[in-house]
Amino acid sequence: MIGTADCCGGGAAGDSATTLSALIEKAPDQPSVASVVDPQIAKICHQGRLGANVKLELGHKQDPQR
Repeated sequence: MIGTADCCGGGAAGDSATTLSALIEKAPDQPSVASVVDPQIAKICHQGRLGANVKLELGHKQDPQR
């Protein structure tokens, strides 16, 4: 079980990708969902074309602690 203390409702930045990284590491071939606040990345993705591959550094911009 992986926990996170990056709760937006509790005042945290919500930009931690730690849970997503752990999900990918544990089961890389399984679909995963994790909420990460990153307006810059959201803008880049919305500007791209459907089905495009992108390589991005997600999260940890508002609160750089990992």
